[in-house]
Amino acid sequence: MFEPSDPAKSAAEFIQSELSKLEGLNIEMVSQEKNVRLKTQQNGDFDVVLTRWGPDYADPTTYLNVLLPGGSFNFGKYPNEEYTEKLKEAADADTDEERWQLLKDAEKIAMDDVAVGPVFQTGASDLLNPKVKHLVDNPVGVPFVYKYVTIEE
Repeated sequence: MFEPSDPAKSAAEFIQSELSKLEGLNIEMVSQEKNVRLKTQQNGDFDVVLTRWGPDYADPTTYLNVLLPGGSFNFGKYPNEEYTEKLKEAADADTDEERWQLLKDAEKIAMDDVAVGPVFQTGASDLLNPKVKHLVDNPVGVPFVYKYVTIEE
């Protein structure tokens, strides 16, 4: 299942093309507009879905929390007690280093389970006039904060 817009449509077509090279595997493509696709996902009425997740804040938990049991975006109902426990431990970690290691451990568990299959990541580049100073360019969430901008003469 996929959305009929780019980049989802072209990515889904490519994935189908590649998977069709595997003997005995037939992938039926189901195109659904986003609002319909989300309802279908919420109902658990899918085998494989190409979807996307955009981070809301600059921390790995913006991705990792999606796979927690009972989460409103855990459409695949991913169940792994060890994964859940690692995230709980990370939330209570005493140091940043300990937290980071626990988050990496949780990610490895999810990747080993193939809870999700990352396909691509979007990105962008910006040109900035050297006279513009103090522009906050966020990698996630709201792209720019203009509050501190100054323009040099």
